[in-house]
Amino acid sequence: MSILIKGMKMPKNCNGCPLFESKYHFHGCLAKPESINNMDMWNFVDDRPTWCPLIEVPPHGRLIDADALRASIRESIDECQKWADEVDKDTMMYARISQSIGTFVECSLRAKAAPTIIEKEE
Repeated sequence: MSILIKGMKMPKNCNGCPLFESKYHFHGCLAKPESINNMDMWNFVDDRPTWCPLIEVPPHGRLIDADALRASIRESIDECQKWADEVDKDTMMYARISQSIGTFVECSLRAKAAPTIIEKEE
C-alpha cells in the first residue's frame, strides 16, 4: 500500500527531501529503509537516485475506483436486460430499453479506457 502526501512537491534531490535523514553516523532514505547507512549521501546532493520510491502524481481530476464504477454499470446493464426480457420485442419500450443498454455499455467502455493516474494496488 502507498501513501500520498498532499501538498508535498517532488524534491529535486535527496538533500531537499523531507524523507532523507542525515544525523551523526546515520544517513539514508526513510522511504527506503534498506538504504540507511548504505547510501553515499554525497552522490545525491544534486539529483535523485534511480531507486527513489517517490513518484509524482500528475495533475488530475477526482480519482475514483474505476473497477467499482464498471461493476455498478454492469449491474445496471443486467437490470435492463431483465426488463428487456419481460417486454414485447415489437414495442417502443423494448427499443428504449435497448438504447439504454447501449448507453450503459458505452459508459462502461469509457470508464475502462480512462487514463490511469495511479496504478492498482492490493
